[in-house]
Amino acid sequence: MNDRHDLTERDWKLLEKVEQILSSGSDEECETDSLYGFCAHLASTVPQANHSFRQQLEARLVAIVQRRKPRKTQSQYMSMETRRPLWSRRLLRWALTGSVALLLLLGIILAVPQSRAVLAAWLGFSFEQQARLQPMAVEVLDHDWRSPLVEAENRSFEVYSVEFPKKRWALIEEAGFSTPKPGSRVILPNSGNFPVPSYLPTGYRWQDITTMQGNLIELGFPSLAYQSWAGGSSPMPPYDLRVDYLVGGDRVDKFLILTQLQGESQQGLIFQVFHAAETHFGLVIQPAEKEELEGLVFLVGPGGLYETTVNMSPAWWYQGTWNANGEWVTDETWSNLVWEQGGRVYHLAGQDLPLEELVSIATSLPQQVKEGGD
Repeated sequence: MNDRHDLTERDWKLLEKVEQILSSGSDEECETDSLYGFCAHLASTVPQANHSFRQQLEARLVAIVQRRKPRKTQSQYMSMETRRPLWSRRLLRWALTGSVALLLLLGIILAVPQSRAVLAAWLGFSFEQQARLQPMAVEVLDHDWRSPLVEAENRSFEVYSVEFPKKRWALIEEAGFSTPKPGSRVILPNSGNFPVPSYLPTGYRWQDITTMQGNLIELGFPSLAYQSWAGGSSPMPPYDLRVDYLVGGDRVDKFLILTQLQGESQQGLIFQVFHAAETHFGLVIQPAEKEELEGLVFLVGPGGLYETTVNMSPAWWYQGTWNANGEWVTDETWSNLVWEQGGRVYHLAGQDLPLEELVSIATSLPQQVKEGGD
């Protein structure tokens, strides 16, 4: 019921009389040609009227009374406490409905491998699962770089390769050069930056940063990595791609590496990323034969590819790596996590580290600043 002060005494008498008639079903004392008589007749002809019906009728009568009042008597309380909550409830209802629909859609997408790949491509990367590493990539792993790549034939391509030494802890301690500080943001020579995760597993530390373009010697990071480039056939068209590596490890040189990839989409090229022979990372760049194949593609084996989240965003993880012969080795030694954050794609690979540790490292990655603020 509404506040009694909102209605006049005459209005309340009317409502009380109507309620009395509806509850008893008739009123012997009222005149047949009066409003009361009409209500009594209504009650007798609609005997099924229940409590809900009476509430609706009362609400309508109150609404009519309120509309009859001058506008200046309608309080701000009515506007703020009645209309706004109604609008808020509608927004909440729409938000909940949209959230449920989105969750259902994501559930359907993630349940279907083909759709899952489409979603990954929408996020800025995709996966290509195959039984063996492509011959060109295998040749890269054991190439002296003084002769052409045989497998390339006449196709236009570029290959970038980086290899880290297996023994790094003693080398760093002997050299005594700077190492990336957890939680910092290192400015790179390619006008970008590398956000260094603040979390590390017990006994680990970040050891070095390697960039595809330029070096960090002036910043005190003389790279441990050995880098190589190769190309074939006609020159590749100009493209936009940045690849940077943050390497870490412990005293027994267990490997931990975070790869940061950034580039424009829809360049008509396919950037095939692979990790092999434990400390070897490669990238094969070729013109894409089909539009849906272009962009960043992680070459992985036929094992399980699972979904998870990093900072409430979709991520994928898998176990295994390629060996030096291009064969996929599926075991728990190597765990991999791939996700997108701030317009950049990250690949975190850890040796003898569970998924929980990789997620902890990934979620400690400093948030990206806006482009132009690098």
